[in-house]
Amino acid sequence: MKEWFAAAKAKATPIIAVTSEALAEGLSDAPAAAAKFAEAQGFKARPGETVLCPGEDGAISTVIFGVGDGGDPYVFGALPRSLPEAVYSLSLPAKLFDPD
Repeated sequence: MKEWFAAAKAKATPIIAVTSEALAEGLSDAPAAAAKFAEAQGFKARPGETVLCPGEDGAISTVIFGVGDGGDPYVFGALPRSLPEAVYSLSLPAKLFDPD
């Protein structure tokens, strides 16, 4: 059986969810090198858009994930298919899926 939650001490690769409306703010939550890499890839935070950012060692250091306008909670449905098997932690924008 797969374990869906990692131990608190596990080293997890961060997934940073970014809305298209707060693109600059969302990218500022990422490490500078990852934000630059995403910008160089033409990242616009379209729904389901995924950028796997490499670290200095070439391994994935950060994942930046676009959620569009932030109104669709199902946008995360395709995320697992775009990621290699590893341990991840998800960081969400403060007002994601906020009806107001």
